[in-house]
Amino acid sequence: MRTASELADADGCCSSYVPKHIFHHFNPKAVDCDPAQLSTINASEDKPDAIAYALIYTANQIHWKDDDTIYIKSRLDLLPGYAKKKAVLVANHKEMDFDQVMDGISARLTETIKFGHYGIEDGPDVECFDEDGSISSLIVPGDWMSESFELPKAATVGTPSVQWAPENHEPFAVYTARGENPGKNWFKFIAWFFIEKIELFAANSVALARKMQATKWEADMNREW
Repeated sequence: MRTASELADADGCCSSYVPKHIFHHFNPKAVDCDPAQLSTINASEDKPDAIAYALIYTANQIHWKDDDTIYIKSRLDLLPGYAKKKAVLVANHKEMDFDQVMDGISARLTETIKFGHYGIEDGPDVECFDEDGSISSLIVPGDWMSESFELPKAATVGTPSVQWAPENHEPFAVYTARGENPGKNWFKFIAWFFIEKIELFAANSVALARKMQATKWEADMNREW
């Protein structure tokens, strides 16, 4: 994303807010606010179908500090141009057959990666990890595996990602959590931003796995990003 304008906070650059205060600022008619219902990107009463403001926990967004990049899996429908690009993603959906899945796991993704409960090791075998990072089982591809064998849910879809540069959208306010502890829930206004580029990934796709591998970013493979 790129900054539209650096606007000084009316209460001073050091003012900070809890999420419900930010919510009521953009939704003055709302009676109550449940902070748990807020996402990274959020709409408002005036803009129910677009991004009005973003709440960013800097500790969870590893590429925010260096290049203003954020990763989101909720309220993707608020992204400008999402509906059309989602249709493209669906049209390009490609299920991988059994052999392709095994090739993708054992050959193309050759470095150790963890996807939630699962990990992938270099070589012809597949090592499944538990939540603590310990190997829970070892799968060796072979003719004994039937077509119905349930594979680890990692990179089982060949759908390519979709990229676009949205046009004609309004800027939105960005707030970041103060410090590196999300539990404090205090946010500071940063600036108004435009979106420069969006990349949409299908759930359980090779494209998503490769993105995670290249950027050293971990995410829920079962979700669209």
